Amino acid sequence: MSKPKNHPSLPLYTLQDAATQGLSREQVTRRGTQRVAHTLYQREGYQPSETELLLAQARTMPGCIVTAISAAKLLGLRLPPRLFKEKKLYVAQGEAASQFRRKNIRCSTASIERHETVVIQNIRCTTPLRTFLDLAKFLTVQELVAVADGLLVFHQHRRDQNIPLVSRTEFEEFLSTSKGKAGISKCRAAYQRAVTGSDSYMETALRLMLEDAGVQGISCNIPIFDDFGYLLFQPDLALQELKISIQYEGIHHGERDQIRRDVRRARAVKEAGWVEIRIFRDDFYEKVFYQGDFVPRALALVLEVIAERRAFLGLKQAV
Repeated sequence: MSKPKNHPSLPLYTLQDAATQGLSREQVTRRGTQRVAHTLYQREGYQPSETELLLAQARTMPGCIVTAISAAKLLGLRLPPRLFKEKKLYVAQGEAASQFRRKNIRCSTASIERHETVVIQNIRCTTPLRTFLDLAKFLTVQELVAVADGLLVFHQHRRDQNIPLVSRTEFEEFLSTSKGKAGISKCRAAYQRAVTGSDSYMETALRLMLEDAGVQGISCNIPIFDDFGYLLFQPDLALQELKISIQYEGIHHGERDQIRRDVRRARAVKEAGWVEIRIFRDDFYEKVFYQGDFVPRALALVLEVIAERRAFLGLKQAV
């Protein structure tokens, strides 16, 4: 006789999933399973992705709408590092009969129109722009700028990124039709500083830091070509007049293939008569004494090179 089946075919499942496969609660909650959330279980040792877990939790709340921070994660929007470990699930009651009151669930009764939602794997979720508005409750204006940069980003010379998630026209129409809504003033302030070329949250943070310190003329991810139209390099941030390339080096820059690309880029930058500044994560948080004040090392590094380049090129120092 064959051994009775004790688990659903899925490694992450709800009690409803189990019931549809003819399994009782007792069968799926015995040894070898782990309770993840209300009516949600996984096989012992299984590590679901954050998106997989989010969708599974939402399935246990029929009629709900995933919102705010949870919607941003589901949509792949840019969030500040401090929210990476956020475990709460943010939902709106939606079409459910009543609010969901559970541990680590933030359920609101906010009114969300049908056109403000999209469906992802049978789960309703707020659209990118509605999510942007909802994030205003949790993020600073500068953090919202990074979200807006991610919505608007596109590069005509990249086949896989030549269409923005949200166009400028769509963004402006949304802002104009959302007058009076909570957080809209903060969203408008963030949109005013958003650009279309920023490729990451940290690139945006670096750009804003430099702009707030008075650095002008910053370009994001513009391709630099030689006289024959050959692509030489593409700085994360560039000061074209001074020929300064600013690169933010994330964790992936420690990988072997990326190191090779970084070395080739550095050589191309030098051959083109530019200088390169490489900024690391620690440079945002470590402060150094520069011109009478303690400032982030990243800012000091850039300001120092700007002064050197102006002197080298015979330009007047910025006031």
